[in-house]
Amino acid sequence: MRTKFKSVLLIDDDDATNFINRKFIEFSGIAESVTVALNGSEAISLLKMLKANQPALILLDINMPVMDGWVFLKEYSKLDEIPKEKTTIYLLTTSVNPDDIETAKQIPVVTGFLDKPLSIDKLKNIQVSAGL
Repeated sequence: MRTKFKSVLLIDDDDATNFINRKFIEFSGIAESVTVALNGSEAISLLKMLKANQPALILLDINMPVMDGWVFLKEYSKLDEIPKEKTTIYLLTTSVNPDDIETAKQIPVVTGFLDKPLSIDKLKNIQVSAGL
Protein backbone atom coordinates (compact mmCIF):
# COMPACT_ATOMS: atom_id res chain seq x y z
CA MET A 1 0.00 0.00 0.00
CA ARG A 2 1.38 3.39 -1.01
CA THR A 3 1.77 6.34 1.29
CA LYS A 4 -0.92 9.00 0.87
CA PHE A 5 -0.59 12.72 0.39
CA LYS A 6 -1.59 14.33 3.68
CA SER A 7 -3.82 16.81 1.86
CA VAL A 8 -4.76 18.02 -1.61
CA LEU A 9 -5.86 21.52 -2.58
CA LEU A 10 -8.02 21.83 -5.70
CA ILE A 11 -8.01 25.33 -7.19
CA ASP A 12 -10.69 25.59 -9.87
CA ASP A 13 -13.64 27.90 -10.41
CA ASP A 14 -15.97 25.17 -11.66
CA ASP A 15 -18.04 23.48 -8.93
CA ALA A 16 -18.83 20.42 -11.07
CA THR A 17 -15.14 19.89 -11.87
CA ASN A 18 -14.24 20.22 -8.20
CA PHE A 19 -16.94 17.71 -7.25
CA ILE A 20 -15.73 15.16 -9.80
CA ASN A 21 -12.04 15.71 -8.97
CA ARG A 22 -12.74 15.33 -5.25
CA LYS A 23 -14.52 12.02 -5.95
CA PHE A 24 -11.57 10.78 -8.06
CA ILE A 25 -9.15 11.68 -5.28
CA GLU A 26 -11.30 10.03 -2.62
CA PHE A 27 -11.82 6.91 -4.75
CA SER A 28 -8.13 6.65 -5.64
CA GLY A 29 -7.13 6.82 -1.97
CA ILE A 30 -4.08 9.02 -2.67
CA ALA A 31 -4.93 11.64 -0.03
CA GLU A 32 -6.14 11.90 3.52
CA SER A 33 -8.13 15.09 2.84
CA VAL A 34 -9.21 17.41 0.01
CA THR A 35 -9.84 21.16 0.17
CA VAL A 36 -11.27 23.34 -2.59
CA ALA A 37 -10.59 26.99 -3.49
CA LEU A 38 -12.62 28.60 -6.28
CA ASN A 39 -9.86 30.94 -7.49
CA GLY A 40 -6.26 31.87 -6.85
CA SER A 41 -7.08 34.65 -4.40
CA GLU A 42 -9.15 32.32 -2.23
CA ALA A 43 -6.32 29.77 -2.37
CA ILE A 44 -3.67 32.30 -1.32
CA SER A 45 -5.82 33.31 1.68
CA LEU A 46 -6.31 29.68 2.61
CA LEU A 47 -2.60 28.89 2.33
CA LYS A 48 -1.74 31.84 4.58
CA MET A 49 -4.17 30.52 7.20
CA LEU A 50 -2.75 27.00 7.01
CA LYS A 51 0.78 28.29 7.76
CA ALA A 52 2.97 25.21 8.33
CA ASN A 53 0.18 22.75 7.42
CA GLN A 54 0.48 23.27 3.68
CA PRO A 55 -1.16 20.85 1.24
CA ALA A 56 1.12 18.16 -0.12
CA LEU A 57 -0.47 18.45 -3.58
CA ILE A 58 -2.05 21.41 -5.38
CA LEU A 59 -4.02 20.88 -8.58
CA LEU A 60 -4.34 24.29 -10.22
CA ASP A 61 -6.53 25.45 -13.08
CA ILE A 62 -5.12 28.25 -15.25
CA ASN A 63 -8.23 30.08 -16.44
CA MET A 64 -10.25 31.41 -13.50
CA PRO A 65 -11.88 34.70 -12.59
CA VAL A 66 -10.65 36.92 -9.73
CA MET A 67 -7.09 35.48 -9.83
CA ASP A 68 -6.04 33.04 -12.54
CA GLY A 69 -3.48 30.28 -12.16
CA TRP A 70 -0.55 32.32 -13.49
CA VAL A 71 -1.11 35.16 -11.03
CA PHE A 72 -1.62 32.61 -8.25
CA LEU A 73 1.80 31.11 -9.01
CA LYS A 74 3.45 34.54 -8.86
CA GLU A 75 1.76 35.34 -5.54
CA TYR A 76 2.47 31.86 -4.17
CA SER A 77 6.16 32.25 -4.97
CA LYS A 78 6.22 35.45 -2.88
CA LEU A 79 4.84 33.73 0.24
CA ASP A 80 8.05 33.45 2.23
CA GLU A 81 6.23 32.65 5.48
CA ILE A 82 4.96 29.25 4.30
CA PRO A 83 7.06 26.16 3.55
CA LYS A 84 6.88 25.15 -0.10
CA GLU A 85 9.47 22.38 -0.31
CA LYS A 86 6.97 19.60 0.47
CA THR A 87 4.20 20.84 -1.84
CA THR A 88 3.81 19.44 -5.34
CA ILE A 89 1.95 21.64 -7.85
CA TYR A 90 0.40 20.40 -11.07
CA LEU A 91 -1.45 22.60 -13.50
CA LEU A 92 -4.70 20.85 -14.39
CA THR A 93 -6.30 22.62 -17.30
CA THR A 94 -8.20 22.40 -20.56
CA SER A 95 -5.61 24.64 -22.23
CA VAL A 96 -4.06 23.13 -25.33
CA ASN A 97 -1.84 26.15 -25.91
CA PRO A 98 1.79 24.97 -26.23
CA ASP A 99 2.89 28.33 -24.80
CA ASP A 100 1.15 27.43 -21.53
CA ILE A 101 3.14 24.21 -21.28
CA GLU A 102 6.39 26.07 -21.97
CA THR A 103 5.51 28.80 -19.47
CA ALA A 104 4.75 26.16 -16.83
CA LYS A 105 8.16 24.55 -17.40
CA GLN A 106 9.83 27.87 -16.56
CA ILE A 107 8.15 28.17 -13.16
CA PRO A 108 10.22 26.39 -10.50
CA VAL A 109 7.31 25.59 -8.16
CA VAL A 110 5.36 23.78 -10.92
CA THR A 111 6.01 20.04 -11.03
CA GLY A 112 3.91 19.21 -14.07
CA PHE A 113 1.16 20.04 -16.54
CA LEU A 114 -1.93 17.83 -16.90
CA ASP A 115 -4.85 18.18 -19.24
CA LYS A 116 -8.38 17.79 -17.97
CA PRO A 117 -10.18 15.65 -17.17
CA LEU A 118 -8.46 14.24 -14.13
CA SER A 119 -8.39 10.45 -13.95
CA ILE A 120 -7.39 7.74 -11.51
CA ASP A 121 -4.39 6.93 -13.71
CA LYS A 122 -3.20 10.55 -13.65
CA LEU A 123 -3.54 10.62 -9.87
CA LYS A 124 -1.58 7.38 -9.50
CA ASN A 125 1.14 8.80 -11.78
CA ILE A 126 1.34 11.92 -9.60
CA GLN A 127 1.65 9.70 -6.55
CA VAL A 128 4.45 7.65 -8.15
CA SER A 129 6.34 10.72 -9.38
CA ALA A 130 6.14 12.16 -5.84
CA GLY A 131 7.78 9.00 -4.54
CA LEU A 132 4.79 7.85 -2.50
